[in-house]
Amino acid sequence: MLDLRKKIFVIASIVIALFIATILGVMFFSSSDVIEEKKDTSEPSQIPQKVSDNKAINLEETAEQVFIQPPTEDQEELFARQSARLFAERFLSYSNQNGNAHIDDVMPLVTTRMKRWIQTQEIENGNKYEGVTTRVITSSIENISSGSAKVSIEMQQVLQTIDGVRTKNKSGSVNMIRSGDNWLIDGLFLDD
Repeated sequence: MLDLRKKIFVIASIVIALFIATILGVMFFSSSDVIEEKKDTSEPSQIPQKVSDNKAINLEETAEQVFIQPPTEDQEELFARQSARLFAERFLSYSNQNGNAHIDDVMPLVTTRMKRWIQTQEIENGNKYEGVTTRVITSSIENISSGSAKVSIEMQQVLQTIDGVRTKNKSGSVNMIRSGDNWLIDGLFLDD
């Protein structure tokens, strides 16, 4: 009886192995044929492409027509906006169970005066979870000079508690001071 089971197991194993080998062989040889066919075609930029009205177009010619130059922005303004956005998202995203990590996250981004104010903003740990996730939607430069900048921001905050989730929009501004190559946050003013 045991010999019959062994024979059935061996035969079934051989049949399955052959089946798998056949499938892998077909996949291997068919994919290598496709690769060889692609090697025989002309340059990729010269490949005609069919469009809805069944006319062939040259991709090289249409690439110039489709490309839109992005608006150029002063690198200083971009850096100031990104710094303000980073600060607002990190500082205004917090929970009562993360040990005030949001404060530690922004300390390298702020001036000494701002550090003193931020340290007064600690949140006490609680047993019931409460958290806020902030995402800056838009930011724009209100004014900028060689040593200071003011960036206006609009944000969306998601407040989570054990009672549920609420979403609210806020706006405000971030005052910044130039320190060497960096913009440091010197003030955060939220509109009510």
